[in-house]
Amino acid sequence: MKYTRDYRERHTLDDGTLVEFRAVQPSHKAMLAQGFTRLSPESRRRRFFTSKTGLSDEELRYLTEFDGTDHYALGAMLPAGEPDGDGEPEGIGVARFVRSTSDPETAEISIVVVDDWQHRGVGKRLLERIAGAAAERGIRRIRSVALADNPDVRELLERHTEGLEVRRSEPGVVEFTFPLTMPVSEDIFEALFSTLRLVALGSFIVPIWFGEQTVRRLLSLGRKRERDTGDAPDGS
Repeated sequence: MKYTRDYRERHTLDDGTLVEFRAVQPSHKAMLAQGFTRLSPESRRRRFFTSKTGLSDEELRYLTEFDGTDHYALGAMLPAGEPDGDGEPEGIGVARFVRSTSDPETAEISIVVVDDWQHRGVGKRLLERIAGAAAERGIRRIRSVALADNPDVRELLERHTEGLEVRRSEPGVVEFTFPLTMPVSEDIFEALFSTLRLVALGSFIVPIWFGEQTVRRLLSLGRKRERDTGDAPDGS
């Protein structure tokens, strides 16, 4: 298996920037928290349905301490000393998959890239690797959700992949299920990447770009913290 808990790889982007990809570790909490602050308010709203200003300790534990089988994440960082960086590694993106609790062969894939590193190829490289990690662990389908009245999404998917399953999950919403094989074919990868780009632009009703299951988990942790501390919601 390539994508283990010790996975680490360096890759040069098309613009010549050297980026390191590695499995997320519990020691990366501070880097993840710092990267979150570099998401614009609009990026946070699209991913969380709310203008979160930070991640709690419990949320950071969920995002960095996982089993590596049903939940796995890898990050992209600028190594220390690289041009654009300083004396410490700089986190610039995270990809993860979370296996469905009802179907062990289905998972969500999610990607987040900090705003000032978007459109430089980081997201595409993260997607290649997290799709490979999911396939290594027996994931055979990737689930995504779109507005039912968005014909461009369905046309895009049907053009790129065979065996696409489509169903209406609730009024006005369509659920797409992509087949995922090992190794991940170029057609499937291009369909995933093109669709997730639409998600990042707000075409989907739920923020799959961060991962619906992950968002729900983080929001539930936030509500639990409010109950435990007696803090009132801020209405955002």
